[in-house]
Amino acid sequence: MPLLTLPTFLSLLHSLLFLLSASAAYTSYRAITQLQQYESTSEKAAKISDKARSELATTRSTHTQGALAILLSLMISLFLMFNSPTYLLRRILFYSAAIFNLWAAQYRMGNFWAGKKGRGENMMADVVVPGGYQKGVELSKGVIEDLRRLGFGWGAVAVVWGIIYVSGGA
Repeated sequence: MPLLTLPTFLSLLHSLLFLLSASAAYTSYRAITQLQQYESTSEKAAKISDKARSELATTRSTHTQGALAILLSLMISLFLMFNSPTYLLRRILFYSAAIFNLWAAQYRMGNFWAGKKGRGENMMADVVVPGGYQKGVELSKGVIEDLRRLGFGWGAVAVVWGIIYVSGGA
């Protein structure tokens, strides 16, 4: 009798994804709370500048999208840790939903935050941003990396499951 059954092996992989998702959620939380310290300043700037208003809205929406993708990853990995859907379509839908949402969030966040250095670049040309904002930018870039890692992790688990399924093991 094998020491590790296939359902147990897949549950372990989903547990690893759950831990990665939890870590990403913590990084996302830290980034959002760091940037919220400058929310009132950003809102004042948004009242006088269309660019600042657009930047503030995009900052909020990109972080919301990232946090929701991470939450979905947490929920799917938690579900799959304890439940092993036997229907092929159901499992494909779970993996696809996780991969697509993580990819979309990291793509959108990556495009927005790629050029940000925390000193007002790509924001308001003559506005000096406080040093603590830099930490929020760096944490945001960390969220993007976490989303990328999670997407690759889900992709790897989907490939492993596909190989097992095709070989008749699942």
